[in-house]
Amino acid sequence: MSAPESAPKRRRIQRSPSPTYKLDGEDDEYEPYVPVAQRRSAKLAKLASRGANAEKDKAKLLQQEKEEREDEEREEERRREKARKERTLLMEAQEVHSKKAAEGAHAMCLKCISKSHITDCP
Repeated sequence: MSAPESAPKRRRIQRSPSPTYKLDGEDDEYEPYVPVAQRRSAKLAKLASRGANAEKDKAKLLQQEKEEREDEEREEERRREKARKERTLLMEAQEVHSKKAAEGAHAMCLKCISKSHITDCP
């Protein structure tokens, strides 16, 4: 018996290459499991914060509207005050003008008196 003849020939079986595994930290797509209760509470907190933000925005809007109304009221008051002052100045100017006219008329009367003319003075 010869050794080469009695031994059956062995064939090498082709295998697919073994899969490569990533080491820790290399897999960025992995998200750890979060329990359902924890996910629900996080979602509820997120929705609640949206509601709080909406309330804050609404409060800011109301405050801005209030400030705008107050500014308009102040501007209206300034306009009224300015108009009142202008009327007062106009009335004062009219009074001064009438006094000057009266003094001018009275001065003419004094001239008449100095000339020994007797006239009725207004």
